[in-house]
Amino acid sequence: MKNIINFFFYFCAILAIASCTVDEMDEPMGSLNGYACLEDGTPVSGGIVEMVGTDRKAICNEKGEFYFFHVPAGDHTLKMTLEDGTALEGNAPVRSDMMMPCVLTRTYPDFPIVAESVELSTAAYDYDRYRVRLTNTSDQNVTIRLSSDGVLLLENSVGTDTWGNKEIDTNGNLEIEAQESYWVYCQNAKDSYDKRMLFMEWNGKKQAVHICRYTD
Repeated sequence: MKNIINFFFYFCAILAIASCTVDEMDEPMGSLNGYACLEDGTPVSGGIVEMVGTDRKAICNEKGEFYFFHVPAGDHTLKMTLEDGTALEGNAPVRSDMMMPCVLTRTYPDFPIVAESVELSTAAYDYDRYRVRLTNTSDQNVTIRLSSDGVLLLENSVGTDTWGNKEIDTNGNLEIEAQESYWVYCQNAKDSYDKRMLFMEWNGKKQAVHICRYTD
């Protein structure tokens, strides 16, 4: 009986390999371990996650977790549409032969501040520091309130091309001038990759940015 079971799994593996084209087998692949949540951290169970630009989908379990396997290396966008018409979205950087984390959070089309990129701080001596580029896409100055989970916002932590030429006030408020961009610096506050978040609040709406650490 054991030999029959082993043969069955071996046969399935052969079929999976045979279904791949030569190009797919040569292309670097990775995997995604994702989590979908609302602003208060409530998981979205049973939601369908779409990988934008492909026909691939995944379903969240009761903890809001989902997985994508055998994903081409590179940057991908994941999206889930909720019943109220708003969407949960997340950027998903996939690295070859790695299981990468991704968090989907609510996005608002009229939210004026866009988080364009998240990367390790240029302070090469400290690999636990990150910077998030926030851009005001509107024609008016916008004040947002910043908070975080899993990372600590650093004092004198906002800059353009240099460290610390603008400050977040004691209430976490940051004013970003029209069409201006700032780097916000923060430091890791937990050991795991999951749920490192920077939250932006504006006009009663709260939008989150997932801070993901990875090494090429």
